[in-house]
Amino acid sequence: MRHLLFTILTNIAICTTTTSGLLAQSNYSPLPVAHRGCWFTNQIPENSIAAIRTAKRYGYKAIECDVKYTKDSILVIMHDGTINRTMRKASDYSSLTTPINISDLTWAELRQDYVLTAEEPKLRTPVPTLEELLLACKKENIIPMLHSQIYESYSLAQKIMGNQWICFTEHDSLAVAARKISDCLILVDPQQDTIHTLERLQAIGGHCGISTMKKELLTESFCKKLRDHGYEIQSSIFKTPDEVQALHNGASILLTDFSLLGCDIKPVDSWNLSHFKSSKRLKSHETISMEGDSTRYGGLILKIRFIGALEVTVNGNRHYPLIHPTSETVAIGVRYTDDKPTIKITAKDDTEITSLEAQIFEL
Repeated sequence: MRHLLFTILTNIAICTTTTSGLLAQSNYSPLPVAHRGCWFTNQIPENSIAAIRTAKRYGYKAIECDVKYTKDSILVIMHDGTINRTMRKASDYSSLTTPINISDLTWAELRQDYVLTAEEPKLRTPVPTLEELLLACKKENIIPMLHSQIYESYSLAQKIMGNQWICFTEHDSLAVAARKISDCLILVDPQQDTIHTLERLQAIGGHCGISTMKKELLTESFCKKLRDHGYEIQSSIFKTPDEVQALHNGASILLTDFSLLGCDIKPVDSWNLSHFKSSKRLKSHETISMEGDSTRYGGLILKIRFIGALEVTVNGNRHYPLIHPTSETVAIGVRYTDDKPTIKITAKDDTEITSLEAQIFEL
């Protein structure tokens, strides 16, 4: 069976928690999936062709998209049942004041009368069809993850992408149907039932796994059980610190709105410990920080190896409490827009930093 070439987490450091916070982990490389593409509010529209191109520029390996039917059964890319949150009138770019269901519009009406919301007029495009999105993914060498309950969308993905796509569904019957036509990766939601997850995956067969938005399900023991059987584990749009914990526990795929971990992109600058003008030893409550230049679209990845307890704050609004009783490396990655890359590191206990590198990215 021809599988997607995923890089799975290896050599996860298993430690015990000594104080409140997240454990650091080492030697991982998750598959990064941009949730609804790589989008920014009012700038790059979600579930758009522009979001695919931006994901490619940021170095994501895959994007997730949502599939809906129009009134005349055309497959289009849209998350909500209505178009109000993500679209405006094409004629004058005015807001939509009454609910408009995508299933009540023909493809011609949707294409001609409405555009995606974006500050730049050139990005105010119609909703793409599934076919248009798949062709864009193929052109950019991006793996599409179809969050879809529509069997016809699987057939079209297999026709255009071969096995290089991901089926993500809540329904086992659809997962089994997808397996009959494709050797692609298939992900299902375990809901709250972790007891029967293995037999569900065995019934699907082939390259498969789970995806969950419930952080409490991804315990070390549950993840180990799935990994030991060769199954994938996707953390689905976890909040800032919870992605670190999910990676530590064994997640192999990050479906994310912000993380750059696992992305393949060249930095424009890098900082090490000398840039922070600090020794390697921080006393309790001692703080070091660094700030770069503002950019329209940017990102940073911080890799820090330490013994002790830290809180890392990135760009002022993402906080990571980290603990490690032995010397291990933790990585944090974020993307941002119209902002400066900033890092603030505060020692919660006496802490020794053995290495620190921050890579800065601009598009």
